[in-house]
Amino acid sequence: MQTRHLFPVAVSRFRVDDAPGLNRVLERRIRKIRKRIPLWKGHERPWQCQPDLHLDPEFTPLLAEIRVAVSGHLAHMRFDLDGWDFTGMWANLLVDGDFHPPHTHANNLLSGVYYVRSPQPAATGIRFTNPHKSAISPRLTEFVEHNSDTWRYPAEEGTGLIFPSWVEHYVPTVVGGDRISVSWNLMAKGDLGTPESLEFARIG
Repeated sequence: MQTRHLFPVAVSRFRVDDAPGLNRVLERRIRKIRKRIPLWKGHERPWQCQPDLHLDPEFTPLLAEIRVAVSGHLAHMRFDLDGWDFTGMWANLLVDGDFHPPHTHANNLLSGVYYVRSPQPAATGIRFTNPHKSAISPRLTEFVEHNSDTWRYPAEEGTGLIFPSWVEHYVPTVVGGDRISVSWNLMAKGDLGTPESLEFARIG
């Protein structure tokens, strides 16, 4: 018998080599922004800043790391893009008791997150929800990616994730101290598909 797992959700994980040094710079900058702009979207918890960090010079080293990782992800997916660019990047600072409810990132191709500070990586890791979840849930002999309803990646400092923007994800309640991350979205540029395709689109 041959079994294949069709239509998987591809999540790429990458690590920054000089993460401690980079994270010190990013955390200092993020806390400075939070002090200057304590409210975003009408609330202060969980705190997020405006999605313009990709234009901030202090985030240039992180952008370079992300670009390399995204290139690898696109190659793995065999995506042939004319180009792509960031549509937004923002910081998240969650304190004890904060959480992010299930959500997606509409109007983008890929999204990602990079962990600057995480006192309890396993407990506060990101959770992805299976878009093919079945109404039937048999007992499992082993919990693995292809039979799970949710899958967790630990929020390890110095690591990042890249995933499809449409996949639902959330962050459980934070415990043990401040959890600081940087999230981003990106979108393709140029032609998508071919002129012969009824799904052809051109993005300026």
